[in-house]
Amino acid sequence: MNSKIIFIRLTTKCNANCRMCSIWKRKPEHFKYNTLLDILLFFKSKGYANVIFTGGEPTLYPKFTLLNKFLKDNNLNFGLITNGSTLVDNWDKLFKYKLPNGIIFSLDSVDDYHSKNRGIKNLTTIVISGIKKAQRMNIKTSINTVITNVNYKKIIKFSEFDFIEKVDEWHLIPVKFNNDLHLTKTQWIEFNTIYNNIKNKSKIISSFNFKANIDFDNLEREEYTSKFYLKNACRICEKMIFIDINGNIYRCNSFDNNSDSFCLFGNFKKEDLNKIYTKIKKSPILEKPTCKNCDPRNQLYNKKGVLFENWFN
Repeated sequence: MNSKIIFIRLTTKCNANCRMCSIWKRKPEHFKYNTLLDILLFFKSKGYANVIFTGGEPTLYPKFTLLNKFLKDNNLNFGLITNGSTLVDNWDKLFKYKLPNGIIFSLDSVDDYHSKNRGIKNLTTIVISGIKKAQRMNIKTSINTVITNVNYKKIIKFSEFDFIEKVDEWHLIPVKFNNDLHLTKTQWIEFNTIYNNIKNKSKIISSFNFKANIDFDNLEREEYTSKFYLKNACRICEKMIFIDINGNIYRCNSFDNNSDSFCLFGNFKKEDLNKIYTKIKKSPILEKPTCKNCDPRNQLYNKKGVLFENWFN
């Protein structure tokens, strides 16, 4: 990788009310603009010339267009993790000065289930339109699909859509934060068969650990990640860090208001950035990680490649 990646939560404001997420329930907050610019310049000087914005819904950040100009003027590459609801109608405004290197779209199905699951009318059609527009403009695209006990069979039809062949990576992610949507043991086994039938149709990256003699009884929550990576040291913060809107700086973007000392480097509102960066340099490796919520490590170690590295090279 030419340079490292910094994740930043621009805002907690969101126009969706996804069943598996709670961010939209928070009081809307926005990253202070001048502070944001200072942080971007600081970490650029440390080799972080690539930034990925998340939320909430990052395109709802009030100064997004102004930020877009700053990114262009300071030669910073950027990407988005978005629900895709605002992109098509606001494309020219959002990306007036600089196009993103890549966009990760949330899309759980190609029928109305996605719209209902995310709480935005006609969202499925809007997102697919956004994906195709990004692909026409040669912007690298990825899809995050949260697998639930409602949509796991719909993945077969999903895999047959034409835009899937052009997607750079398609991430199939087990639902984490809603017990009502967890797959049962029988459904996990059934989805294992579905996954094996479609995994070669497109650039699928899966957070499911399907191995021989897998213990499906322990896969209904989040144990699959801690077990999967228990034997591998995590080097995630050699390549990326995550800065939350509350000032916390974490090893990666899988942490959110987590107080565990192994993942939290510090808070830029309470501590000098240079001191925090010293901590990052001193502890880039977790020898025995026990992180249960671990999407980016799955991307980092997957043999098919890493989306973020593909974006910025």
